[in-house]
Formats: sequence, C-alpha cells, structure tokens
Amino acid sequence: TGTYFDYVADGGQDVWFPFQRISGDIFIGPRHRIVLLYQPIDVRTEVYLDDSPITVYEETFDADEPLVLRYGFDFFRLSYLYDFLRDPRNELAVGASLQIRDAVITFAQPSDGTDPAKIRDQSNVGPVPALKFRAKYYVSPRVWLGTEIDGIYAQGKGFVGSTEVESGFKGAILDASLRAGFSPRDNLDTFLNLRYIGGGAEGTSTDYECTGDGYTKNWLHAFSVSLG
Repeated sequence: TGTYFDYVADGGQDVWFPFQRISGDIFIGPRHRIVLLYQPIDVRTEVYLDDSPITVYEETFDADEPLVLRYGFDFFRLSYLYDFLRDPRNELAVGASLQIRDAVITFAQPSDGTDPAKIRDQSNVGPVPALKFRAKYYVSPRVWLGTEIDGIYAQGKGFVGSTEVESGFKGAILDASLRAGFSPRDNLDTFLNLRYIGGGAEGTSTDYECTGDGYTKNWLHAFSVSLG
C-alpha cells in the first residue's frame, strides 16, 4: 500500500554525486587472489514534495512540504579469484564473492509548527553471495584493457541470503566495470573506469517487526566514472 518512490525523478538525485571506492588484492602464489573491497554509498537530499503526498510504512508525508531523504547502501566484499593465465601481467580469473550490505533508508518531514515531525527509517545488515570474473589484457607494452564483474540473481528462501522470507522473494546484484589503463612504470597503473552498480530485492520478509507488512520493492541503478 506504500508509494513506489523514484529518487531520480522526485528525490533530488537527478545530479551527480562524488563517491569513493577502496579495494586491495592479496596475492597467494602466482594464481590465487584475495580481493578486499569497501564501497560506501550514502546519498542525502532534501526536496519539496509539491505534487502529491506519499506513503511510506503506513506514514503519509504531506504535499507542499519539505522531505528529507537518505539512501545509504554501503557494502563490504571479500572475494576469491583463480587466475587461469601464467602471464603475471595479463589476467583471466573467476571466483566468488561474499558481500555484506549495510543499508539505511530514511524518509523524514520536519514539523510545520502544527503537526509533529514524521520519520520512517529502515535499516538492514545482511550477506549477499555472488560470482566474480576479472580480466586484464595488455594491447601494447604499456596500454591495457580490463573488466571486473560481480553478480548474481536469486529467488527463494536461502538463495537470497535469508531463510526468513517468502518463497517468491527475489534479489539481485550486479557490479560491472570496464577500464582502460596505462602503465608508465612496471609497478604503477593508471586507469579510467566506467562502472554500473545495480540490484535490489522484491518480496515479503516473514520476520518483519516494524511498521508495515514486510513487503519491499527496492531497486538501485547507478553509474560511476572514476580515475585510479
């Protein structure tokens, strides 16, 4: 019975936001890799709700009033990769990842002097397994191309990282990038990276204890451009 809210169209997210991404590799012999990643996503906006009221977790936020929004979806990821190539410069590797999401979604409307402030806050920490693929190829002695993909689609109890959901619950993640790099020295890479981060969940939790009925429909689609 809630409003399906579009953050880009109605939540002030139709502009670019700065971000950072921290990752590192641990090499175990010539072919085994452990990859550690921290990706913060914490977008906060304030908009004027001028079209119509919205309903979030059985709370109605009035039109013609300001609305404060937070979409937080930080995640931590541990991955293992096996490299099929013996060449130390090029890479063709597959493996698996375990991602921990740290999600916080907040809708808030300050008091207008007559009505009290309204707030709906939903937070969740949970595991997300995924498959991983990574490749890097030198097209010349100093120029290389690469890609890195983590992703999975799952449906049903256990497969989505929780047994406390209905059988039709589904979830997905996709973190995919294309990069072009230049190696001015043997121990230094510079690169331009284009990335898509997407995913979400849709269905009903059976252990829901907050306001509402436990149903969620939450999908993220984000693009990034970065230098490294």
